[in-house]
Amino acid sequence: MDNGWRIFSDIDTENFLADASNMSIFYWGTIFELEPAIMTIFEMPIGTELTLLNENNKKYFVYTNSGEVVGFQ
Repeated sequence: MDNGWRIFSDIDTENFLADASNMSIFYWGTIFELEPAIMTIFEMPIGTELTLLNENNKKYFVYTNSGEVVGFQ
């Protein structure tokens, strides 16, 4: 079942993403293990676009379009 989440890297290019074979499906537990900060935004509404920032060894999310902080800093 599709939960609607899409997670991209800052190195993903349009050409890379245009090739469906570059996409993978992961269990949510795996994503949480790789990036625990995801827990702070897990229940955000459909259509929410966020960017994960890592500054001074602190990770937090901002709304992609406005830069407003979402998670804990």
